Amino acid sequence: MSATPAGHERLAAYYRDIAQHLREKAQEFSTQADYLATQPAMMESKQGISCNCTSHYRYFSKLYAQEAKKAETLAAHHEQLAEDYKSKSINQ
Repeated sequence: MSATPAGHERLAAYYRDIAQHLREKAQEFSTQADYLATQPAMMESKQGISCNCTSHYRYFSKLYAQEAKKAETLAAHHEQLAEDYKSKSINQ
């Protein structure tokens, strides 16, 4: 599929969609962390274990943001490959 400019363009669009979804997830987790930061410091689970939920949400927010950057990098790479294929076919 990706051995053509159109294939690389489709892959680039796919990775851009993934990146957008991951950025949205990162924002959701960041918003939840901000909210939890305003709540009482200790929350207990059913097992009686306290949880620092704010740090968990911040961790996953950062993780989603990092994955979004990776997806953007892949999208840019496939856009460049599509351009390379187009210019190669023009020069031949």
